[in-house]
Amino acid sequence: MKKLIALVLVMTLMGCAALAEAQAFSFRDGVAWGMTQDEVLAAEGNPEYKSFNANDGMTGIEIDDAAIAGVEADLMYNFMNGSLVMCGYEFDAEDITVDALAEQLASEYGPESEADYAAVVEVYNIMFGAGGMTEEFLTEREAHCWTLEDGTILLLVAYSDDDLDLAYMDAAGIRASQSVDEPAPALNPDDL
Repeated sequence: MKKLIALVLVMTLMGCAALAEAQAFSFRDGVAWGMTQDEVLAAEGNPEYKSFNANDGMTGIEIDDAAIAGVEADLMYNFMNGSLVMCGYEFDAEDITVDALAEQLASEYGPESEADYAAVVEVYNIMFGAGGMTEEFLTEREAHCWTLEDGTILLLVAYSDDDLDLAYMDAAGIRASQSVDEPAPALNPDDL
C-alpha cells in the first residue's frame, strides 16, 4: 500500500512539474525569462544587432527586420542586471493597426483588463525609473494589456503615430530585482 501511495505521489508531482513547464513563458525560438544576452542571441541564431543602455543595470539589443505573423518588425530584448526581463516587437504603424493586433492577441490570450495598467506602470518604472510611465499615458494612448498565466505582462501601445510596441514583461523577475539589497559601498578611510 505504501508503494502505491508513493507511486501516486510521484506521478502527481511529475504531472505538476510538467504543467508548470507548459505554463512557463517562452518567446521566439525558446527564449525564456532570465536568459543572458549571449543565450538570447544564440537562440536567435546569432543575428546582427544593435546594443543600447537604457539606464543603470538596464541594457538591450535590437534586431532589425524580424518577421512575426507576416509583418516585419524590430525585435527588442531588454536585460536587467544581465537577465532578460522584457522582450517584444516595434511595428511600423503603416504595416499593422493597433486594433488588428489587439484582436489577434485577444483571440490568443482572452479579454484584456484596464486593471493591468497599474501593473504595467509599476514594472515599467522599476525598469526605467520612477515617473517614466503613468496610467494616464496608457489611457490616452488606448493601450491594451493582458496578464498571462505565469504573471508575464503583455502591453500593446502606440507610443506615437508612427510605431506600435508589443512588449512582454517579466513582472515577477522585475519586482524581484527591486527587492535585492545592494551591498553597501566600501568605506574609504580617506573619507572618514
